[in-house]
Amino acid sequence: DPEQDRLDDLTHRMRRFASDLFSYNGVQVRFQAPGGEENPHVDADIRRQVFLIFKESLHNAARHSGCSEVEIRLRLDGAWLELAIADNGKGFDLARVRFGHGLASMAQRAKQLGGALAVDTAPGRGAVLAFRVPVGRGPGASWKRHPHKWVGYVWRFRRMVRDRAN
Repeated sequence: DPEQDRLDDLTHRMRRFASDLFSYNGVQVRFQAPGGEENPHVDADIRRQVFLIFKESLHNAARHSGCSEVEIRLRLDGAWLELAIADNGKGFDLARVRFGHGLASMAQRAKQLGGALAVDTAPGRGAVLAFRVPVGRGPGASWKRHPHKWVGYVWRFRRMVRDRAN
């Protein structure tokens, strides 16, 4: 629907899904997203794939993490849409876990959109999943010059979640 091709529409759908998924078990959800003027057009395929990655990530947190809090941060960075999802659950050892269908499909979806996905977790430390995909706004050349710059965003996000818990 061309009337729902904006970032605000995707954000609203994501907020509703997170609320519906976690309201039954008392998990606190914090959701930060751009508002107001930052409401670019987002292609239908990008919206669909981003929502599917988001949905799979939240399902994983709800099913496996044992978390009491989930923090979601959606932001625009030039021509890129970035999403980070952190939980305070039990975490897992990435080296010992097969990149199962869920993680593999999320990584593949991000890659197909021209983006990337990173997971930061360890036993007893919760998990952060972050990904970034192009949305076609502004120059994307800085991504090509500094392809791993955004991964530092995962560490800043983890620090923010840790500091908020203390």
